[in-house]
Amino acid sequence: MTRPAAAVPEEALSSRIETCPVCRDHATARRPILRLQNDPVVELVECSSCSVRSADRVPTAEFLAALYDPAHYRSKLVSGAGLSERCARSIAREARFDPDRPLSIVDYGGSDGSLSRALRREILARGHRGDVRSTVVDLYPRDDSPHQRFVDPERFVKSGERYELLLASAVLEHLTDPGTTIRALLDHAAPDSLFYARTPWDSPLQRLVPGYRVNWPNHLHDMGPAFWAGFMKTFGVAGEIVASRPSIVETTFRDAPGRTLFAHLAKAPARLEDLVLRKRGRDRARFWQLVGGWEVLIRIR
Repeated sequence: MTRPAAAVPEEALSSRIETCPVCRDHATARRPILRLQNDPVVELVECSSCSVRSADRVPTAEFLAALYDPAHYRSKLVSGAGLSERCARSIAREARFDPDRPLSIVDYGGSDGSLSRALRREILARGHRGDVRSTVVDLYPRDDSPHQRFVDPERFVKSGERYELLLASAVLEHLTDPGTTIRALLDHAAPDSLFYARTPWDSPLQRLVPGYRVNWPNHLHDMGPAFWAGFMKTFGVAGEIVASRPSIVETTFRDAPGRTLFAHLAKAPARLEDLVLRKRGRDRARFWQLVGGWEVLIRIR
């Protein structure tokens, strides 16, 4: 199955990338998974070392800056308060911290900070007594508030601050160099911190469901269960996976009934598989892949 031509013109594309943008492996050829566009050709390829699937050519910085210009771009996470609340509940269920100690959150690529604000409310509602503050890292900073501040990525990287909760929700797939961002986040992880990520896993659906379209060029990478299962080895992290599961459904029956029903039906077998695996006390590569997105929580020791 192929994509139409000219989603991104030749002059707005990089040359073909031979090195994996996540694990930096350049010795092993990456195998083609599917065609993202025809003219010029851009393919989604899989790294045999870390299992990430990435576009073999990426848009230029100028093209991406125009694509994400806040004057006309609006992400689902920002425009849907309900999504932020559901995502916050999903994270807070697994967040185990000393309730009497201050809790510091970094929300990388958090745009207007709606997720970290919702997460603060959820954590406090669950009985956390210590102060909860968040730092939102984004190219387009907003005004600070009493419990939330905004910084640009360069300032974040240079800071020596540590965070107990690190969020990378619906952001890694947009970056031309996600490996550098992941390493920067891990460099800012406090001992016994929790790392959360939500990423697309569209390519299995694109290959098997007629008419299903991946979100190229907004999404440059697909990061599914196999990638996250090898996360600690890829980045040399000591810790364990707290949760690895299909991501939450972004829409609701009220605003998009057809898409919401399809999403729940597609994710249901994977959720059942997850329940069976947890009851058996083990994890493995997932059989059911047609879920559209994945989320993980990883305890960094």
